[in-house]
Amino acid sequence: MGRMALTNYLLQTILCIFIFYGVGLGLGGNIGPSMFLVIGIGIYLLQMCFSAFWLRHFNYGPFEWVWRMLTYGKPLKMIKEKTV
Repeated sequence: MGRMALTNYLLQTILCIFIFYGVGLGLGGNIGPSMFLVIGIGIYLLQMCFSAFWLRHFNYGPFEWVWRMLTYGKPLKMIKEKTV
């Protein structure tokens, strides 16, 4: 997950805004603190699985790739090369 920190941070923010605030499901005022914890841990576990799957096929997370290209000012390879 560390190699995809920016992507995971942004996705977690978007998911939590959708789940807890009125722009999405609006559950924030309707559930107790223990459910916040359960949902948070669930999101974290999903991100762990997603990150592992993603990094098997790509060199960087999607937002890390954009950030690096803007930083270095040149295109970078996103897809990992197949090893024999």
